[in-house]
Amino acid sequence: MSVRRTPHGGLAKSGSVPTICRSINGFGPGLLHVVAGAAGRQQSGSWNHGENECGQLTHKPPPLDVMKNQVIIDRRYCGPPDSGNGGYVCGLVAGFLEGEVEVTLRRPPPLNTPMTVQLTGQQHVRLLEGSDLVAEGRSSPVVFDIPVRPSFEQARLASGSYSGFDQHFYPTCFVCGPARKAGDGLRVFAGPLPADDGVAAPWVPDPSLADATGKVGVEFVWAALDCPGYFAVNSERHRYMLLGRMAAAIHHRPRPGDRCVVVAWHSGSEGRKHFALSALLTDSGNLLGQAVATWIEIDRPL
Repeated sequence: MSVRRTPHGGLAKSGSVPTICRSINGFGPGLLHVVAGAAGRQQSGSWNHGENECGQLTHKPPPLDVMKNQVIIDRRYCGPPDSGNGGYVCGLVAGFLEGEVEVTLRRPPPLNTPMTVQLTGQQHVRLLEGSDLVAEGRSSPVVFDIPVRPSFEQARLASGSYSGFDQHFYPTCFVCGPARKAGDGLRVFAGPLPADDGVAAPWVPDPSLADATGKVGVEFVWAALDCPGYFAVNSERHRYMLLGRMAAAIHHRPRPGDRCVVVAWHSGSEGRKHFALSALLTDSGNLLGQAVATWIEIDRPL
């Protein structure tokens, strides 16, 4: 089987190969488009819009070998220029398991590169490039209280002081890069809240992030919960860090156009490891999802 997420949030359709659609995390059909068939080479061609059997917007992918349990991260979803955004990749890996999941990134996830998924029972999954381990996930509970729930307007005001506007190590990051245009990147710009209550940003999901259920795909919710944690733990604004581990519980998914708030806090540090909590809220303060993240301080950016 092969799985490919397209730049517009759907999954690529593989010619005449039979297809099935399955649910992820119990959120309904069509989050991932799974292509089943004998190994072979797809027909070459341009990227054409279309719909799969789930009614999702899809593209015809460029030629590649059909592999068992294959995942390809499109360049749209970069963090650093040449690797996948950590939260997006963690969410993609978590989507192969049920419920609350912890994902550890073992190396920068490559872009536009076939990777294989190995499932061990219902509680463990590994993502590999060849024999190299890229990420692994396991079932793990995520429970913590949300200490502050800023309004959409408060988050908008905080976002105006987003430090990434002045200096950003990865300005093309899919989630927090100011160089990404609306409808392309998520543009989650988390700025400081008053009284040192963490950081917050408004977020109105773009229609391209919806799956067949009409709700925002799980991996994009994970992505939105990711980068604000970096700005919560990196108050000095000059330290290089990469996401090392993330665990999330997605309680409800927003729909495109919903007014959401992302908020994050620094929860502690141990040497080069820095810990963050984050939450996704409705504009009325209801909890949509929450995450725990470990950020690793590095000597220089990728």
